[in-house]
Amino acid sequence: MKDAMKRSGFATSTLTLAAALTVPVVLAQPAEDERPQASKVALDLHNPVATLTSVHLENDWDFGYGNAKATAYTASLIPVVPFSLSPDWNLITRTVVPGIYAESPVSGGSSRGGLSDIIATIYLSPDQPSYSRSENR
Repeated sequence: MKDAMKRSGFATSTLTLAAALTVPVVLAQPAEDERPQASKVALDLHNPVATLTSVHLENDWDFGYGNAKATAYTASLIPVVPFSLSPDWNLITRTVVPGIYAESPVSGGSSRGGLSDIIATIYLSPDQPSYSRSENR
């Protein structure tokens, strides 16, 4: 019962954090006349070095590991934030902040939860994408 309450509390706090971080992004949308064309946004979504700020929440469940057939839950918050260094260059940061709750993989062990290893990556990118010769035709 105690483990179930811990799991419920962890899941609730993770979902609350995700909602709190998502609401400002949704509310900060530009006015209709300032919105870029849908095709431009669609291209930017597929471009890993686009100057598009985004926040992702990735959820992973692992079932049946160890002798106790334990379960683990990982919620990773992944903000991607570009910074303009000059008119020609951008710096793009991508940080993965995982929160984990894991039951003990052995019978009689204790369950644990908390932050895992935070991974930060930084990319240096030209402001405008370059295309190969075959794409310029």
